[in-house]
Amino acid sequence: MTPPAHSTAELLTDAEQAVLTAMPTLDAEHGRPWADALLAKACQDGPDGRFLHPNAAMLNRSGQVQGAVLFWFAAASSEVDGHLVSGHIQFLTPADPWTSLLARPVTVHETRRTVFVHTEVSQRGQPVASADFVFRRTARKP
Repeated sequence: MTPPAHSTAELLTDAEQAVLTAMPTLDAEHGRPWADALLAKACQDGPDGRFLHPNAAMLNRSGQVQGAVLFWFAAASSEVDGHLVSGHIQFLTPADPWTSLLARPVTVHETRRTVFVHTEVSQRGQPVASADFVFRRTARKP
């Protein structure tokens, strides 16, 4: 397989170069997309929730943390044993690209097959995003 063609009309940003540099070093053999591995390596569990420490690979061309990164972080922080069925996120304010983010997921409702989760993402005590997710359990709850 040949690598994708690269346009020389526009140089890569530091963030794009960081992604290209990181891709070959990530854990692709476990069947996870490289982005999941990149994002998971930047997370840390804490007593108040899960923290994400953004890096250059997570920024858009405006230098802000990408919305998809915030969505992934909010959904992945729920730690539900299942797969994501649907999700909705409201971006309340741009995230500072060099300050850790905190996700606090709360299970709102559970059935035998479905889990509803609400997650607040904040930075320095200020809200950044608010998200709601529906997960389908992998195994049925007795």
